[in-house]
Amino acid sequence: VRSSDKDLVKAAKHLNDPDAHAEFDAERAFLKALGADARAPVGALAQNDGTSIQLEGVVAERDGARLFRDTETGEPKEAAEIGERLARRLLAEGGRSALAAAESN
Repeated sequence: VRSSDKDLVKAAKHLNDPDAHAEFDAERAFLKALGADARAPVGALAQNDGTSIQLEGVVAERDGARLFRDTETGEPKEAAEIGERLARRLLAEGGRSALAAAESN
């Protein structure tokens, strides 16, 4: 929804699910922090129970030979930070080399 369309923003506000929005924020921040595009062998799944978010992230080599997977948990209000922390950790654990190899193929 374009922020300039005030009537549509007001009408759509009732459609927003805060729990789902926090899940989306965590997943999106994870992918952004990885610098991953739509072709990158990565994935993210956030689950929000209303009091905490658990984000599972994965970075893989294209051939699937190595997989880097981990989870990060925190409060819904820190959804983006959860995604960023998990991405940094997976990059440090070997995900950076997996992504670099995937980009060169």
